[in-house]
Amino acid sequence: MDYSVIESSLGNQPIGHTVYSYRRCRSTMDVVHSLAWTHPGGTLVFAEAQTEGRGRHQRKWVDVSGCSIAVSILLRDRLWDGGGNGIPLLSGLAVLEAIEETHPGLHDLTLDWPNDVVHAPVNSHPRKVAGVLLEAGRDPQGSPYAVLGIGINVNHTPGQLPPTSESRVPPISLRMVAECKVSRRRLSVSLCRRLSIRLHRERAEGVQERIWEQSLRTLGHQVSARMPGTSDQPLVGIAEGTDEDGSLLVRDAGGCLHKLLAGEVTLSSA
Repeated sequence: MDYSVIESSLGNQPIGHTVYSYRRCRSTMDVVHSLAWTHPGGTLVFAEAQTEGRGRHQRKWVDVSGCSIAVSILLRDRLWDGGGNGIPLLSGLAVLEAIEETHPGLHDLTLDWPNDVVHAPVNSHPRKVAGVLLEAGRDPQGSPYAVLGIGINVNHTPGQLPPTSESRVPPISLRMVAECKVSRRRLSVSLCRRLSIRLHRERAEGVQERIWEQSLRTLGHQVSARMPGTSDQPLVGIAEGTDEDGSLLVRDAGGCLHKLLAGEVTLSSA
């Protein structure tokens, strides 16, 4: 893919004014961390393939050269105020909007809390299309920043995706959903424009509260939640909504409302 076309298409957008691309790198997240001291917020790093791409909880993100969109974005200044403030959910929403804008025939795509885009037809097991990762840091001068990573399965064939047994939610590509090849360039440009709106303009002007809830499949269902780093029994309850920072609000059988900042959440049988 010609990433110079993406950069020229974005112009002076808050996200995408500076674009770097690699045929192969260890991780786009690591590259952006290394650029944090010298580059402005909104700098992008794309890779055709990553040798050590990662998702949440250090899970490996599997890339096939020329099939994925693997991009990381430097967030600082107006794009980062030191807190998550729903950024993973807003970013997942931007992914959904970019897919809808460029390929309107694709249906049954939705968000899973806290950071996945899934294909979830009625009465079918959900399959993961995209994931979002957010890592905070400080540059050598002590200034806070964050790196937002987005991985989208675009043009994989079934044999190019990892076996379903290796993933909590089995993967699927947009090509498999659409039954035809999907333009990575058009999707990348649209994604960056939607991110500029969701993470820059709307956060500066006042984002519509919890706008992601309209696309969040988790809500209204009984869920089972495990907190990171614990071996306790999972919390089981109804996912009633989200807080302004993107936390999930779950009410247990005793009526107690729990606020989940992070964790593994799955829909469970009533």
